Amino acid sequence: MMELTLLLIVLGRVLEYAISVWHLKFILADRRAFACGIAFVEILLWVWIFNTTLTHAKESPLYILAYAGSGAAGTWIGMALCPSDNKRIRPNG
Repeated sequence: MMELTLLLIVLGRVLEYAISVWHLKFILADRRAFACGIAFVEILLWVWIFNTTLTHAKESPLYILAYAGSGAAGTWIGMALCPSDNKRIRPNG
């Protein structure tokens, strides 16, 4: 059961962070309705994942590592999904 919960935390966090990149993309493009809809889904995912992590964190520190590591991976994946926006915000690009 631990492996399944860890997998769900990782997949959920990656999805949440990838969604947050798109959320910011829609904010910058002034697409308010899309940004609000995506923010709603993003927060629902965050609440579920954070609650699951805290509930199981006493069992093993792996839950906290999965939570943190998958946030970083989700950011990378989200940026890879919209590379044209990445070029605009590079400081020396």
